[in-house]
Amino acid sequence: FKNIKYIVGTLQKEVADRFTAHPGSKNYGFVSVWIQFLSEIKVRRSISSGNFFPEPKVDSSIVEIFPKIENTHNLSQIKSFINCCFSNKRKSLANNILFCKTIFGKFNTLDKRSLINKIKEFFGDENIRAEKLTYDEFMLLYSWIKNEFG
Repeated sequence: FKNIKYIVGTLQKEVADRFTAHPGSKNYGFVSVWIQFLSEIKVRRSISSGNFFPEPKVDSSIVEIFPKIENTHNLSQIKSFINCCFSNKRKSLANNILFCKTIFGKFNTLDKRSLINKIKEFFGDENIRAEKLTYDEFMLLYSWIKNEFG
């Protein structure tokens, strides 16, 4: 991403919708947070399938992607953390993190009570699910875990 100012391309509309989804929407998930963490993405316009030959079975969107990551030394761990938060939609954010905390190795000392208290402090609800958080909120929680238990 270092020398790329922006990317313009055509994506399947459903993919563009997932990339630009907001917390709480049905399309919001790991992919939404990860793409929004890495870049700013804007849908410029939709294109119906009738504008192509041969005509595909799906509509498309023209998107602009503006990379925003310059420091890549923790990307793998951040990606694993966000993926972990979405690992089971029926579980709370705290339970998802505790379930897969071993993937972070050095976060093994993270305890349930500390995590739940911090989630309640940050987000007002200890039972909140990942699909309600913005990527900034994921980074707030990740930074706290890394500073306290890393």
